[in-house]
Amino acid sequence: ERGYGIDREESETGVVAVAAPVHDHRRRVIAAVSIAGSAHRLDLERLAPAVRTAALALSREMASR
Repeated sequence: ERGYGIDREESETGVVAVAAPVHDHRRRVIAAVSIAGSAHRLDLERLAPAVRTAALALSREMASR
């Protein structure tokens, strides 16, 4: 599992997105981090690791509460 999902114009023509879940201390999904934009401008393969890293950092923060 990659830990993120990619939308390659499935929802809207010309728009792409990548998202990753944020978990609480019980590993329940409580939020998500995402970025969306023009299919011609965003490099999802390059951005996906950063989105996943941000979601993991938030998950760690939520787990410590």
